[in-house]
Order: sequence, then C-alpha cells, then structure tokens
Amino acid sequence: GGIGGVAPAAAPACTFSTKGATFNLAELKKDDHDYTGTTPGGYTYRFNVCGGTVKVCNSQPAPASKWRGTKCNNLGDMQTQEISLLDASNPGKGLKITYKDGDICKKQVNGQMEISSRQINYEIECGGDDALLKHIDEVSMCEYTVTFSSKHGCPVGSSRGRGWKFVTVVLVSAFLYLGIGIG
Repeated sequence: GGIGGVAPAAAPACTFSTKGATFNLAELKKDDHDYTGTTPGGYTYRFNVCGGTVKVCNSQPAPASKWRGTKCNNLGDMQTQEISLLDASNPGKGLKITYKDGDICKKQVNGQMEISSRQINYEIECGGDDALLKHIDEVSMCEYTVTFSSKHGCPVGSSRGRGWKFVTVVLVSAFLYLGIGIG
C-alpha cells in the first residue's frame, strides 16, 4: 500500500495502439514538476500525462487542475482515461486523451443550468518538439482542452520528428557545399 494507508491512484496506460500505429506517451510524464499554463482570466492550469500532477489539488490525485491562488479544481479522474486518434483516418496527426469526472461544475444546457463534472482533453499533435504547450482553451464552464505539439504524439517508428530535421540539415548542407563548389 501507499504511505499512511492511502493507496496511490493507479497510473493510467501510457501506450496506445490502433490501426497498426503504436504510441508511447511515457516520456511525457513529469515526476519533478507539472506542465503549467495561465489564461487571461488569471487561472493557472497544471497538468501531467500518464499520471497525476506533482502539485495535488485538495488531496485528490488528478491528471490536471485549475488554480487561482490556493483555490483549485480537479479537471478529471485518471481512471476515466480514454485515448483516441485526433484524426481517425490519419494516425500520424496525433492523439486525444480525455479525462472525465473532475470536480462538480455548473453548465448551461438549453438555457438551463445543470450540475455536471469537469472534463479535460489533451490534444497531442505529432511534431518535432519534446512537449510544446500550444494553448489552453476553456471550451465551456466544465470542459477544457490543452493542445501540445510533441514527437511523442507521433506513432512509434514513424519518420516524423527528429529524423526529418536531420535529413533537411544534411540536404541544405550538401546543397550549399555543392553550390559553393560549382561557383
């Protein structure tokens, strides 16, 4: 068991396979600090991938939280993790991870206020960076989307990311070398 009889929340799966493509998100997990971002409303968002945030909100491990000062809300429950492709027809675009059952919130449905729970979506686009936070969007009072660009959003073994940067540098270097050599 965990310290003081509290069992740690089981970390969700970090790999995902579909349509012949496999993704490994384990390298995105942070053990010493959270990914953070602020929005114009003065809120700070803290989130992690493949595990809970390092800074815990209200003693409740969660993948993401929204803070203003010392007040915070958890935006999802790790046990509800769902992973899907950003584009079902193109695994190379990246992944979407959804966590539901976060703290209670009120949302408007057909002009009526309803009690709901918070949900956060991570859109991890395939890109050349380790993990570049692009933006945080409060879709509604209860739903949030965080967009990353990361090489870990690319299928394992795909040629996207580091490989192409290297090829481009080699081609440009060769071109410059040959160009100078001809003159």
